[in-house]
Amino acid sequence: MHIGISTASFYPMETEKALRFLGEHGVATTEIFFNSPSELSDGFLKQLADIVAAHGMRVTSVHPFTSGMENYLFFSGYRRRFEDSLKLYERYYKAAAMLGAKFVVLHGERSGNHLPREESYARFAQVAECGRPYGVRLAHENVYNHSGADPAYLAGLRRFLHDDVSFVLDFKQARRAGVPLQEYIDAMGPCIRHLHLSDADAEHDCIPPGKGTADYADIRRRLFAAGMSPETDGVVELYADGYGRYEELLEGCRTAASYFE
Repeated sequence: MHIGISTASFYPMETEKALRFLGEHGVATTEIFFNSPSELSDGFLKQLADIVAAHGMRVTSVHPFTSGMENYLFFSGYRRRFEDSLKLYERYYKAAAMLGAKFVVLHGERSGNHLPREESYARFAQVAECGRPYGVRLAHENVYNHSGADPAYLAGLRRFLHDDVSFVLDFKQARRAGVPLQEYIDAMGPCIRHLHLSDADAEHDCIPPGKGTADYADIRRRLFAAGMSPETDGVVELYADGYGRYEELLEGCRTAASYFE
């Protein structure tokens, strides 16, 4: 396994500055969180690729800044918007391919949406299909206030696609949904392809690994018992209020890496 840090953890630092900071501090694995349309331009992507190459980094995933709009883009009744949005997400797949990333992360449908369940799964499959020509997979995350916060939804997606699906297991999102992590592990099983790592204590639900009460040794055991591949990558992904100094992020990354050795 490779453990690193998402550039999202530095928001609102500009994406290229966050990436360069990670490279300069020896963090070899990252997720790149895009924050604006211009960051999908060929020129900007080349700038990121140059940083990655200069520091020998590994980009495991990219995260769209349009994640908050995915219910509106892909899971509504307006078919033309769905078709147009497929073209938009091809830009993310292209960006991922240029950076050597294996996954584009999807938040997906919002909770309480009225799209029939099988139609929701079919829409996900169509978005995922657009990534295949680029050699990039779509990875569904368990995001609070979204359908993916329900383990039954994720298990159903697995069945619908006969396990030809990828999942991002996000620890902080599980806490915010109030769902035991094991329920997501059971639902996702061997289709867990990517981890978003964090820790928690009695007062905070998103702090650096090693700063809270999470039993990472037990979590590691349960993940592998469920069939997660040793090739699965993880990134520390925190919010700005979850740490004080950048060194805390770097130390959290080192701690998380020691758990998964």
